[in-house]
Amino acid sequence: MNTCLNCQKETKNRKYCCIDCSAEGQKSNPKICKLCNNIFPKHIVIDGKKINCQRRKYCFDCSPFGHHNSRTLDKPYNKNNPKIKECVQCGKLCIKTTRLCPTCYFNQRKERVTKKIYHIVGNSCWICDYDRTTKNLCFHHVDPTIKKFCLSNRETMLKWERVWKEMQKCILICHNCHGEVHANIVEESYVQKLFQDKWRHILENVTEP
Repeated sequence: MNTCLNCQKETKNRKYCCIDCSAEGQKSNPKICKLCNNIFPKHIVIDGKKINCQRRKYCFDCSPFGHHNSRTLDKPYNKNNPKIKECVQCGKLCIKTTRLCPTCYFNQRKERVTKKIYHIVGNSCWICDYDRTTKNLCFHHVDPTIKKFCLSNRETMLKWERVWKEMQKCILICHNCHGEVHANIVEESYVQKLFQDKWRHILENVTEP
């Protein structure tokens, strides 16, 4: 048995015995910023969404929402260190050898490679021609036995030669058609013919980028 942190009664729960004690406990134990010692709420609404701040170390003045600078606040960088540079895109300090921090570099490369991929294979489903958003499109490996890796956001950081080689094992389809392919609603013979025809047309018009 545990002891309620508010009324000191025995309880099976980890902290509080009831909802009322939990509410009182939240009020009596406010969050205090480690940097400026100001009190900030444990929950806040941003853009209509309720954000849980119970694991936050710093208030929103010291660490604005979405800036991801708590690591810098925990261990401040020495600006006199010549290896410490400011990212030209987001302004964060980091140890780097390029103009961008790792996060901005990844996002920029992901965007560049993704545009290159869809410029080659198109931005619509090869089966049903769905084209409202590329977020609902995916690459399906026609022969899973020769699959080396999935073509997702993380894989865009690989060398382009590897990405290009893996693309040629796939067809571009929407998630709805992807489910139908795996459920054998779309015939395997049709998928194979689509794969051959589409890639024959692509390779005739596009040399290896």
